[in-house]
Amino acid sequence: MQYEASQFEGIRRHRLTVSLVLVACLLGSHATPAELGPESPEVRQAIDRALHYLETGSQSENRMGGHALMGLAMIKHGSNREHPLIQRAVATIQKNLGDCNPEKFQSREIYGPGLATIFLIELDPSTYRREIECLLEWLRRAQKPHGGWGYSDRTTGDTSMVQYAVLAFWTAQQAGFTVEQPMIENITDWLIHTQDPSGGFGYQGKIAPTEDLVPQDSVRLSLTAAGLGSLYICADMLGLAPQAPQQEEGIPAALRKVQEGQAKAPPPKTRIDQKLLVAAQRRGNQWIAKNFKINPDQWTHYYMYALERYMSFREAAEGQGAHRIAWYHLGAKFLSESQDEAGSWKGQASGPVDTAFGLLFLMRSMRKSIDKAQGLGAGLMVGGRGLPKDTSQLQVRRGKVVAKSLMGPAEDLLAMLDDPDADEYDDVVEKLTDLTPDEAHKLFGTRPDRLRQLARDTSPQARIAAVQMLGSGRNLDNVPLLIKTLDDEDTAVMRAARDALRRLARNPLGFGLPDSPNAGQRADAIGQWKAWCRAVQPDAEFEN
Repeated sequence: MQYEASQFEGIRRHRLTVSLVLVACLLGSHATPAELGPESPEVRQAIDRALHYLETGSQSENRMGGHALMGLAMIKHGSNREHPLIQRAVATIQKNLGDCNPEKFQSREIYGPGLATIFLIELDPSTYRREIECLLEWLRRAQKPHGGWGYSDRTTGDTSMVQYAVLAFWTAQQAGFTVEQPMIENITDWLIHTQDPSGGFGYQGKIAPTEDLVPQDSVRLSLTAAGLGSLYICADMLGLAPQAPQQEEGIPAALRKVQEGQAKAPPPKTRIDQKLLVAAQRRGNQWIAKNFKINPDQWTHYYMYALERYMSFREAAEGQGAHRIAWYHLGAKFLSESQDEAGSWKGQASGPVDTAFGLLFLMRSMRKSIDKAQGLGAGLMVGGRGLPKDTSQLQVRRGKVVAKSLMGPAEDLLAMLDDPDADEYDDVVEKLTDLTPDEAHKLFGTRPDRLRQLARDTSPQARIAAVQMLGSGRNLDNVPLLIKTLDDEDTAVMRAARDALRRLARNPLGFGLPDSPNAGQRADAIGQWKAWCRAVQPDAEFEN
């Protein structure tokens, strides 16, 4: 058979096309799709739909813990503090606390006060310091003699409740609140001695009298994630968490020099035997590896929130390669596929609560808190953003790049603030926004004039830091200056002054004043704030 040259070319192209299709099919059968992450399009879509559900369909929830959980989800998403769900959570907590007398608290459970504590600290530990201290005292009084937390009408500790009390105290410790070490040692001891011999955790803990563990009831994934997560948190609080493996390659010389020059940390002073703690973690990790699944039959979304917390603390302590479970990818895939048309997830809790649990998982809420505690903000320093000008002020901790504190003696810091042209000025001003009320009082207690002067600084960031600190106490002498700052040309400074006034007045809504007000709205709010100030401080003098 004779073929023209063009026919041979057609046959060749056809065979090449068939070959490429076959190769693509073969490769496709073994290709691994990219793992889902919090920024994946399908995950972002699921998050947006769930947020919309909470904003429109959460009226059925009436428990303090449920409101706190929804408010926490909104905070982790970056919503404005004036968001209705956040303000509703604040109002519900304040109503439940009443006059903040712990003697009157009769709640049988710990979920509510635990979640309320976490929510308020994440929202604003300065503004709600009174409520937070009250909630912490509630939790202290509820701890049982054996170290656990549980229902008030039972003597046993409850692993499910323990996780929220432990997380509340960790969050409080990061915010500068007093957390007594013996209390954390007692709960650590309880966790170690209520672990099942298999490595899992049960519901109502049975305490082993010796190091020989005793069988527990209702051992399951959700409770094991709760118990293990609590163990890792306690280890962190007691200074018993190991350093995550360091990656030397690619670290700048300046960083290696700081790291190598660090003195070896002294052993932590605690009565907890680190070997027993590590052994308990190892048993639990092995149990998880053997029994892992993303969608257990019971309390699925509650479990996913506990799983993200456990994995986040484990990764922080042991490094990202500490496990081989694609837990986030599997969880995000499951949530994306099981979300209903309204945007919610419904399990054994309720639509709003289960949806909040799912959101906190998808947003990696615990990792955000850990990154913040390590001084990393959102945990990303892309292109050097977030690094101080002087790279000698960097160090590596837990495998993360963090800046050394600029907070030295008060006299030195004030001297730096007195020289706006100093190289350290901008870094010091930025650091001021992280001061706790007690730290701010120690720094400016003898120089209130310096703080008020800072409120008139040419730097908007300096003015924001100043008005935040002016509003963190209960000194009404600061009100006239804050009212004047409502007319600041920088709207971010204006918002900071507005929020500071609301904190001082204990009035979450203030007198309106939106985020981007017009001249008339500013004038109206300033007039109403002046009237309020004259009512509580008749001799107040206002600046023109």
